[in-house]
Amino acid sequence: MKFNFISIFILLSIFSCNKSIKTSNNKYQIKVDRIEVQEEIKSGSLLKIKFFGMVGRNGTYQFSHFEEIRKDNEIELILWGNHNPNLPATEMIVQLRGKTLEIPVENKGEFTISVRQPDDTYLRKSVQVK
Repeated sequence: MKFNFISIFILLSIFSCNKSIKTSNNKYQIKVDRIEVQEEIKSGSLLKIKFFGMVGRNGTYQFSHFEEIRKDNEIELILWGNHNPNLPATEMIVQLRGKTLEIPVENKGEFTISVRQPDDTYLRKSVQVK
């Protein structure tokens, strides 16, 4: 009985979240599953872009920030996450859940949103600016 208890304790220690103190956070690119935007907006208004996808597999993963590369009628976005092993490793999967970015759009015509994925492909959507 004592052997089983010790074996279980050792297995739980090995497979539980990493509890060691680490001083650095690991930055990584988030894969976006889909984006939602209005079909059309008025020139001079804010375009609201909602993002959906998995940030990380437990509570040690967090959304960090948007990286924006703006051109005339186009914006390229990269979503960054942060893995911090010092945070509690809850068993909850962390999702974007409609994380929203609002950007002003001035020029009339077609406006393109390009989200760069970790594998260097793009998720694209267009909006008509009137």
